[in-house]
Amino acid sequence: MKLIMESWKKFLTESEQYDYEPENFGPLSIYHADASKYGQIVLYHMMPKIGDNLMYVVGTITYDLTMEPCIPNTYQISAIYVEKLARGKKYSKLLYDLAFYIIGEKGAGVTSDHMVGTTEIAKSKAWKYINAAPSSEYKKRETDQGNIKFDYDNSTPEDPNDDCDDGIKDMATDHSYSMVDTSEAAAKYKMLIRNHLLNIRYLRSGKNMGWLEQQLVNRADEGFNRAHLEQTEIESDL
Repeated sequence: MKLIMESWKKFLTESEQYDYEPENFGPLSIYHADASKYGQIVLYHMMPKIGDNLMYVVGTITYDLTMEPCIPNTYQISAIYVEKLARGKKYSKLLYDLAFYIIGEKGAGVTSDHMVGTTEIAKSKAWKYINAAPSSEYKKRETDQGNIKFDYDNSTPEDPNDDCDDGIKDMATDHSYSMVDTSEAAAKYKMLIRNHLLNIRYLRSGKNMGWLEQQLVNRADEGFNRAHLEQTEIESDL
């Protein structure tokens, strides 16, 4: 019984919700995992002043290669969320910028989720901005035949490279974009990755970077699922 109670107490402590107070946390950091066709960025802080091995996951963004060509090669943003208490600080834009930089380094473009669909809040903010941005900021990529718009119904049969899956909802965009200037995003990426590697100094009780990175992925995925459920419930009531 004592062991069960200790484990339960440990669970409660690790699951406790904290106010977002970056001045009391370690430096903003990112963990980036990339498996070629799929990748995830987790934005977070360690919290060494509050307790051993504690972390605050600010948000996450995931991307994966589209099943159809969708103007080769294109990665869709399959998930993004920022913790409620950390919103309003342009972290969503930071996550998008980092994704555009990483995917751009692959020589590929970025589009919205074309498997399930994009929430209305993401459509009305991030993708509305990108769709309306000047070509000096975001460029619409094109096929070798010059097509820039995705083909969902074989309306351009002579060009299979613009074929794309339209998912089950209206898509937030019908284009594959590249960010024209990624220099600022590249500098932020390098700084945040460096901060992540230095976070080994905060790990205690035999915890290592492998443990930390698995915790970050698990908590980021749980946070996204929770935030996505809350948002879809809000939108279903509209």
